Amino acid sequence: MTDDIITFIARAITGKDERARPIYTETSSTVLCTAEPVSRSEYYSAGQIGIDPEALVIVNPAVYNGEKLADYHGRRMSVYRKYERSENELEIYLQLVIGQNGGTT
Repeated sequence: MTDDIITFIARAITGKDERARPIYTETSSTVLCTAEPVSRSEYYSAGQIGIDPEALVIVNPAVYNGEKLADYHGRRMSVYRKYERSENELEIYLQLVIGQNGGTT
């Protein structure tokens, strides 16, 4: 059952500015998802490598194209892990992107 939405964001370098810094262009796709709680074991495992899990969403694998960024409930997040549960369910684990959420870390 899909009861939520997530926007996956793909970033590509499209050029350089006058100081030779990369210029990024973002494209996005909004898809249906199901939110699930992050398990205690996931918090523990991710914490061991310095990751603070924020959310777990389930999507159809056909709608996910390897994007590393997402907008979920108005917050910029990054995908730190994915796991294919079945041919119709892909778990996407998200963490907050520091400095991208109105001052929240």
